[in-house]
Amino acid sequence: VAPLGTAITDHQLQMMWRMADEPIIALDGDDAGMRAALRLVDVALPHLSAGKTLRFAQMPRGQDPDDLLRAGGRDAFQRRLDSSLTLIDFLWIGDTSGQSFDTPERKAALEQTQSRRLAQIKDASVRQHYERALKDRRWKLFHPPNARRGASARASSQPKLSTKSSLLAGGGYDVETELREGIILAALALTTELIEEFETDLTGFACRIPQMARLRDKLLQSNPHDTLKESADLETLLSRPHIAVAPAVQRSGELEFVRACLKEETAKLTAERGISEEIKEAMSEINNASDERLTRRLRASAEARDRAWLSSHEGNSVESEIAANGVALPKSDLDRRAKVLASLKMDKRRKDKR
Repeated sequence: VAPLGTAITDHQLQMMWRMADEPIIALDGDDAGMRAALRLVDVALPHLSAGKTLRFAQMPRGQDPDDLLRAGGRDAFQRRLDSSLTLIDFLWIGDTSGQSFDTPERKAALEQTQSRRLAQIKDASVRQHYERALKDRRWKLFHPPNARRGASARASSQPKLSTKSSLLAGGGYDVETELREGIILAALALTTELIEEFETDLTGFACRIPQMARLRDKLLQSNPHDTLKESADLETLLSRPHIAVAPAVQRSGELEFVRACLKEETAKLTAERGISEEIKEAMSEINNASDERLTRRLRASAEARDRAWLSSHEGNSVESEIAANGVALPKSDLDRRAKVLASLKMDKRRKDKR
């Protein structure tokens, strides 16, 4: 059938679906034909259902179906039909062809464009499959193989889980971060329904331990998650006592409880990163900044971190002290912050004497 130069309507689309479950669209092989085909995609999306879709046969550049038939005959045209693209393949090409996604803004724009399109799909099951498929493609586009191999190479230079008797051995921010990331990864692998909700948090994980990096990548790729519980990397994490006994891990599957635990853990992780970055920046600027300014910056970051910690320390046995502002804070946190501030001021005084 031919639309005779006009846009294909809802009614015409429904008529085609009465004749075939997967009509093949073969519009002109030029920019106008591509635009017309993408407009048809928007018309079709709300009506997609199990078994009812479209395919797209691409004509040679500058030719329409009649040109191809006259030049190559039936066989040439049939080959184009046989190699036709699925609707999702055609949509992906239309959204990404000739474009660069080398900045967070461009990546976000692609995600928003596709999310708006998929929101048109009324069939929940079909929409879910499209969302997963496009999410996987975006992951591969944003994380090309060379980049992933580079990340793995960097991760391999870090200590392995098997070399540590405990993730808490030795203390310190880095170890606490690894432990917290491990708890979140294990909890999401065991309660996969929450993966999408915490996807943004996962993308910021450093995961310097290879097993954790691989598990994070599996969670972000949104592949069928049935096999995650059997993952060797997950087993390695669960062999760590401090992870295995975490409430979010022990009570996996209890959505509301695990969700609350993960929100708490991610808030602490964000606060830990914030104060760590402030300390690094303050130390790099110690020659130029006043004691008052450094103290003010560090205090603001520490207070944010303390608020995240306090949400989970009420009523437990953590040793605490009353801070200058009258709030009970974990003693270990107060001690650590005091040492950092004292160290910064001492370094400043030494440099001033020189």
